[in-house]
Amino acid sequence: MLMFYNMGEITDWETENSILDVQIAKSYLSDLENYTLPLDVALPIYRWAAIYRNTRLFKLVHQLSTDELADSSNYALVAPKRYKVKTNTILRGHFLEPHDQIKTEAVNYSQLVIATKLLCDHLPLATRSVVFYHLEEKTIQHFSAAQLNAITDLFTK
Repeated sequence: MLMFYNMGEITDWETENSILDVQIAKSYLSDLENYTLPLDVALPIYRWAAIYRNTRLFKLVHQLSTDELADSSNYALVAPKRYKVKTNTILRGHFLEPHDQIKTEAVNYSQLVIATKLLCDHLPLATRSVVFYHLEEKTIQHFSAAQLNAITDLFTK
């Protein structure tokens, strides 16, 4: 199983998206044609928020939506997908302090299509299983069945 996710440096606040980064992915695929065993593929559909304290990764909160950070009395949007904690607050049972930073990361449908096409360029045409990780109620709310089917269909073309 080729797990095609967790490619970037989650501990680095500057990393745009540590779940899926197509530029980093390309470097992993350079020798894939020489891999002789058949491969199934796991693609990311999860999201999370990385919380940093004093510039260090402090916690990961899985499946956090940006709606949960909409309270402007507790959080300030400082850049796209990046927030600063303004006051002592509790987020999903985690005590946060002023100046903690939160970065949300997710993979959208168009990113999955790009990643899948990249994989297809490097994998031989074969029957393979495609796994969407982490397939649960909260993650599949962000993708339709038609979108997930379209992704799996790309592996057959």
